[in-house]
Amino acid sequence: MGAICLAGITATQVYWIKKVFDISETQFDVNVSLGLKNVSDSIAFETGTKPFAASPVSRLTSNYFVVNQPHQIDPALIERYLKNEFAKRGLQQNFGLVMFESDKLVYSKCITFRTVPVDTTMLKQIPNLSGATNLSFGIYFPAKAANLASGMYIWIFSSCVLLIVIVFFAYAMLVILKQKRLSEVQRDFVNNMAHEFQTPISAIMASAEVIKNPGVIENPQRLSNYAGIIDNEVRKLSSQVQRILEMAGAESETVVLNKTQVDVHDLMKQTVSKFLESPGNYNAGIAQYLVDGEHLIMADSMHLGNIIYNLLDNAVKYSRGVPNIEIVVSSEKDGVVIAIKDKGIGVDSKDLKKIFNKFYRVSQGNRHDVKGFGLGLSYVKLMVEAHHGTIDVKSKLNEGTTFILFFPFK
Repeated sequence: MGAICLAGITATQVYWIKKVFDISETQFDVNVSLGLKNVSDSIAFETGTKPFAASPVSRLTSNYFVVNQPHQIDPALIERYLKNEFAKRGLQQNFGLVMFESDKLVYSKCITFRTVPVDTTMLKQIPNLSGATNLSFGIYFPAKAANLASGMYIWIFSSCVLLIVIVFFAYAMLVILKQKRLSEVQRDFVNNMAHEFQTPISAIMASAEVIKNPGVIENPQRLSNYAGIIDNEVRKLSSQVQRILEMAGAESETVVLNKTQVDVHDLMKQTVSKFLESPGNYNAGIAQYLVDGEHLIMADSMHLGNIIYNLLDNAVKYSRGVPNIEIVVSSEKDGVVIAIKDKGIGVDSKDLKKIFNKFYRVSQGNRHDVKGFGLGLSYVKLMVEAHHGTIDVKSKLNEGTTFILFFPFK
């Protein structure tokens, strides 16, 4: 409703500005025509001839007026008459005076009312006097529209105020929509986090209930098993909390990298091995193609390993059935390229630009069918850029996704 009201006010403002300008232009034309008619009558009186019964003034263009004269007259006298007549009517605009004899230009001059002189090139802009008879003189106002507009300062001021209001309204709306979206994203993040923590917490509670049974204390093996379950689940929780704190708190201004010379091939093998040892990833099929070439870069091995681990974890989460992942590491002139390709469900084109936003997760209907917090890809992009690298993603629905990373040697 606010936008509709502002649009209506803007349309009304534009309409009245045009209306006022048209009225000002009509008034200006009438004053010029009357002034030129008086000048013509004064010239007739000066030369002792009879004034024209009809008006000798005609307007060839919006800013070009022509007066037909029966006798030749001194240009200085015409200039004096014009200045006096225009001054009386408040038409103190700089103008060009031209005189013709049988369509031939015989005199031209720039006449000024203001301290700034008229650009003499304006005389070249004056159109030909088609239809002029015998002796004529013309008046040309080169800055007519600008001068009329400058007299509408109240309307110009109100338009500027309206423009400022519109800008602030648009800004406020953008902030409101952004906050609304942020609120939704944060709510989804909290829901996902609660769901992620529920499973290990339930396992810990169940194990604790069993341990409180006096009969379990008499069975050391059983007690050890449940204690091991609690220990594993607590470690998972601790790992998840630490990961959330690292990724959610990472900002480009606060990232400190401990760069050393890293062998990308060795790091890739270690990360894949660590990933396959994690619960739920044993059956993931990961094919590695380590192309020969330069593969030593200056990087933070911990963050670089986390980047690869997150992309592999993402590929497994969004795969149907047994994950099938390909990793290709190749070298180019200026750096190393890492391509990680899966054959999962893919990402719709409308979501591709958003997947690197913090907390953003592609909706799959049930928000909890795929585990995660929406922080992995945000962290990946942040760390790649912190290494002065680039990341690109190509994906098609139901065909899979490919992430292409580039890390410079220096």
